[in-house]
Amino acid sequence: MFRALQIVLRVKSRGFVSHFSSTASNSERLAGKVAVITGAASGIGKATAAEFVRNGAKVILADVQDDVGRAVASELGPDAASYTRCDVTDEAQASHLLRRPRSAREY
Repeated sequence: MFRALQIVLRVKSRGFVSHFSSTASNSERLAGKVAVITGAASGIGKATAAEFVRNGAKVILADVQDDVGRAVASELGPDAASYTRCDVTDEAQASHLLRRPRSAREY
């Protein structure tokens, strides 16, 4: 873990990481895109969803924590996010989630 942190810090000091961070100039780089994010009710999934929305994407939040997932979707805004229940350990549910492309509002 310490070695990974060293590498990240070294790369960041060279300016490579700045390409991936949000700035006003690239805040719409995901405009017109729809992302399905699993585990989106908390942690990395929630942070990823927020970052995608900040960059112009619409997101479909998938999780098993219904109340929390709906709250996150509400936080991100009704025009940017929607929530659907999906347990990715159940192949049928995961398959249904990804079967065909949909807009964030169709869920």
